[in-house]
Amino acid sequence: MKDKIMDDENIDNYDFKNIEQKWQSKWNKNKLYEADPDHREKYFINFPFPYINGSPHLGHGYSLMKAEVMARYQKMLGKNVLFPFGFHATGEPIVGTSKLVKKGDKNTLNALSLSGVADKDILKFEDPEYIISYFKSKWINTLENLGLAIDWRRQFVTTQLTPVFSKFVEWQYRKLKKDGYVVQGSHPVIWCPADRNPTGDHDRLVGEGARVIDYILLKFYSEELDAYLLPATLRPETLFGVTNIFLNPDFEYVKVRIDNKWYIVTEKILLKLKDQKFKVEDTKNVLHKELFGQQIVNPANGKKVIILPATFIDPESGTGVVMSVPAHAPVDWINLMNLKDNAKSMIKWGIKEEDILNIKPIAMINVDEYGEFPAEDELKSRNINNVDDIGIKEATRVIYRKEANYGKMKTITGKYEGMNVEKAREMIIKDFIENDFAIILKEPAEKVICRCGTRNHVKYLENQWFLKFSDEDWKNKTHKLIDEMNIYPEDARKAFHNTVDWLENKACARRSGLGTPMPWDEEWIIETLSDSVIYMAYYIISKYVNNGMFQLKHAKDEIFDYIMLDDIELETTGTFTSEDIRMINDIKAELEYFYGFDLRTSGKDLLNNHLTFMLMHHTAIFPEKYLPKGVAVNGYVAIIKPGEEKAEKMSKSKGNFKTIDDVINAFGVDATRLGFLIAGEGFKDAQFSLAEAESYLKWIQNIYDLAMAEIDDNEEKLIDKWLFSRVQNKIADTNEYLSNMQTRSAFQSCYHELLQDIKWYNKRRGTKGPAFKYAIETMIKMTAPFIPHVVEEIWEKWGREGFASESIYPKKDETLISRKAENAEKYLSSLIDDLKGLLMFFKERGNEDPLKVEIYLAPEWKYHVYDIAFESGLKNLIGEVMKNDEMRKIGKEVPKYCQQLMKSGAPPEIEWNREEEEATLLEAKKYLEKQINLKIDVIEAELKDNNKSKAAIPRRPGINFIY
Repeated sequence: MKDKIMDDENIDNYDFKNIEQKWQSKWNKNKLYEADPDHREKYFINFPFPYINGSPHLGHGYSLMKAEVMARYQKMLGKNVLFPFGFHATGEPIVGTSKLVKKGDKNTLNALSLSGVADKDILKFEDPEYIISYFKSKWINTLENLGLAIDWRRQFVTTQLTPVFSKFVEWQYRKLKKDGYVVQGSHPVIWCPADRNPTGDHDRLVGEGARVIDYILLKFYSEELDAYLLPATLRPETLFGVTNIFLNPDFEYVKVRIDNKWYIVTEKILLKLKDQKFKVEDTKNVLHKELFGQQIVNPANGKKVIILPATFIDPESGTGVVMSVPAHAPVDWINLMNLKDNAKSMIKWGIKEEDILNIKPIAMINVDEYGEFPAEDELKSRNINNVDDIGIKEATRVIYRKEANYGKMKTITGKYEGMNVEKAREMIIKDFIENDFAIILKEPAEKVICRCGTRNHVKYLENQWFLKFSDEDWKNKTHKLIDEMNIYPEDARKAFHNTVDWLENKACARRSGLGTPMPWDEEWIIETLSDSVIYMAYYIISKYVNNGMFQLKHAKDEIFDYIMLDDIELETTGTFTSEDIRMINDIKAELEYFYGFDLRTSGKDLLNNHLTFMLMHHTAIFPEKYLPKGVAVNGYVAIIKPGEEKAEKMSKSKGNFKTIDDVINAFGVDATRLGFLIAGEGFKDAQFSLAEAESYLKWIQNIYDLAMAEIDDNEEKLIDKWLFSRVQNKIADTNEYLSNMQTRSAFQSCYHELLQDIKWYNKRRGTKGPAFKYAIETMIKMTAPFIPHVVEEIWEKWGREGFASESIYPKKDETLISRKAENAEKYLSSLIDDLKGLLMFFKERGNEDPLKVEIYLAPEWKYHVYDIAFESGLKNLIGEVMKNDEMRKIGKEVPKYCQQLMKSGAPPEIEWNREEEEATLLEAKKYLEKQINLKIDVIEAELKDNNKSKAAIPRRPGINFIY
């Protein structure tokens, strides 16, 4: 039969579209993925429910497929796998989208169009409930098309569209409040002034994960204006190196009176100051000509610095006033050099040319590996000359890190001289605030834009409800959980600990948007990251809600207490029937069977917020037996478009936005799944190549062709033993990779590496024997979690009963491991390389073609020496060998070979004898002859007296070309 292992001609033979639909229909009909408690070990896996304000795209697919392949893998390990799915709709995003559609916002309308929304339907998106219904249907359809092993009986959507879930959330928050984890008070939050609400990560277009940090506002006094300019900085220790102050000439500045002192800031930050409890008493406009060229006093040393114009300043960041420290800040260095080159252009602002040319960088931090000016050195080393250079951020980061870790304050800093930078920073902040030289302003760590399109700032909220994440006992319980649970990759464990450490009290409610009202204060709505942290337990109840058994009347705190907690008695009298009690007990038993969940997979963007909040809430609410067992975190996915080599983060604006349906329609389900699963693994960002998707189809076709090939005979030869043994290695490796969520490495092992072994086997054997059949069946089973549709089709064509998806995943069989067979093939591979290398060498020297080749087996005594070295090592090898009378008779050749072995530095690693070597050569003789196109004679070295026969040693036979 024709060998189809790498035959691409039949690429159209496998009708993937019809076959994929066929098997999805069969899975659904047989309820293959509906999980209920039984005698098996359970495995509960879940994925953060998506926010349904858009279609599922490749970023979703990459993270989601990690959960999917684990669900299928664990099922094939014989476990009872539960993989439920729900949908998130609370908060502002959906309401924000509806508002933007009403406004006719072009970006929103374009985004909806790219998500596959028909033009005729877009206006319907003015209704939030329509948005929820539309995208929920989209998601279900796509995930079903993707062949996910989901128990859809448990689906639900958040918000009051699922009243029982809202009651569940109310129970959650009443318990948290009762136990002291929800408190009321004044606290800084990231705030949307348009929506008049704090914004959680899911409420943001830009700035997910941004937290509140302290900026230091330093008071530079202008005698002429009788006011202070307030540059904002995170590095107050650099105050001693300020050469000038920058203001943006494109925006208005005002004098504002706070506590009887006048300050100059941009007009745009007045609301920010008010929201942070600064008593803004009066404001006056200031003309630019009153500012530029003015000399103001540095509070650190009393020296005067000049005010200069600069259009790069963000008027809403900080105060819109920026201090320039060119010696230690790359951007400031380039800006100063540019100003000097264009000093005459400052005349229009009333600034003299010499005032610019006389500005000199001031160094005040010493780092041994830098010269006087670190910014200059770093820029030169990177050949950066422009502030728009993409490398300037990294240059800045490196300087800041090195100065923070290794920097010492210079003499110019006065009493701070010799201090390390971190200590000096702490003391300077303390001293400057005590001496009224500085003010603290709260800011987001990065720009934050609400989904309504408004720039956010920090506001102190009064009478707001907060999760008390600052509670040390709560943090310690969560640290303990993080230490004990499975986390993939291991690097993420430290990141979880760090997040818990810096967590502070977090606002858990807002005044608008969709969601559950705070049960004791209904003017507040529980925000979107606070109602989505223990819903994994609700999946157990949701099945009974969806089938009509668990109704709103059952959704009472005492019932949730009984189901979710330990040592709670169920009140059996009153309004509930015996059927109600039986149903409630069934739910509790099901929770005890499935919970806590075994694995939750997600992108790394959720590590610093949702995933950590989820762990915190579990340690606050649930008994230890229900705590999460594992979390997996993966990187982002970037897209490589056809014809391009560079990967880019997926973005509608870049034109590389792709929905999962786009790729399925083009390449089929299994190829799409494969694209996600081999795109990357671990924390590193992945690359999904659209151009390579065609290759994935060829791989699938190749697997199908291999499975349809028939074997030629059932005789078990040495090469069959080799392949049986090699397969065990791939089984062990693949199981290890999958157990650690390394899907790319797993597929590399179970397909590509195993395929190379099969190709070697077919070439060596010339026919397909029993090991071929075994290897292909093993490959098919091992690839089932990745490409289940084609595997099911193969399974059926083989005449197997049931589903491949429910067969047992291959396990390493120690009885099939043959070190001898593997050693034999290593020997042959090395011999072939030697033969081909020698032929090439002789050909390059102009030698005529040989007639044949003689291969000499080493004499028997050398195998005896080899065996002693293998068993006893090289120490005193000569002495051990020469104890034998027969060895002493042979003479000086024996110690000579011993010395040859000892020079290798280590004893032989492979057990070997002459009989094995001879059998290996004789079995592979035809194959060897075919490889070099020469007749081969295998001869015992004792029968020939030439240099080649004398050179023969175990595993390196003598080679003599006959001309």
